[in-house]
Amino acid sequence: MKHLLLLLFTAIPYFTAAQNGYVALEADGYLMFSIDSLETYTNVTLKGKKPLQYRITLVDEVTALLSQNIKGSYIVQDTIPCDVNNWQWQENAPIVSSFRVTDFNNDGHQDLVCINEMAAHGNAYTQIFLNSAKDERLVKLIDAETNNDYFSNPEYDDRRKILITSESGGIYGYTTTKYRIIKNHAQPFERTVAEPGEDEFIERNYTYKNGNWISVK
Repeated sequence: MKHLLLLLFTAIPYFTAAQNGYVALEADGYLMFSIDSLETYTNVTLKGKKPLQYRITLVDEVTALLSQNIKGSYIVQDTIPCDVNNWQWQENAPIVSSFRVTDFNNDGHQDLVCINEMAAHGNAYTQIFLNSAKDERLVKLIDAETNNDYFSNPEYDDRRKILITSESGGIYGYTTTKYRIIKNHAQPFERTVAEPGEDEFIERNYTYKNGNWISVK
């Protein structure tokens, strides 16, 4: 953590917006981090039916805490894996993080997504926190099949109201999975697996039923 703090002091000697509860956003919604005293954190207000106030605090170079402002006190809600070394470091400028404020599912409420890890073949493992107007808090999306709380390269298809993930294996193929979002769970229903053939990838399609993937002939 000392190494991280030293880098932060070097990179942004003048930027102290976090102490006022203000957070700067990139044009595409990525949060910027600053530092004051011995803590590295940034505050953000998520727009919606009822605005939600949150704080993201860096614990070390691979861990952050997500806290919600409840009656003036920040209460820790979740621990989020993150890789600070993959953030955008710029000399004499705020640090652009992998946390992004966006209306992910296009319901009129701002959500929070975080790229936890950039893996091989461009696979961005990402956590999705949806803004629940009913619960008045962020709700982490869970894969109903695996119980994992991260998704590879997630995108939301607003026309079909589904979540689509894709995972590349490079020369070994790729997998695309489609989900329906039900409350805080992503329920898979369709998958395409591409494997190497003689001259091109061979795609096989599956449907999810009763906990099993069934091949579609």
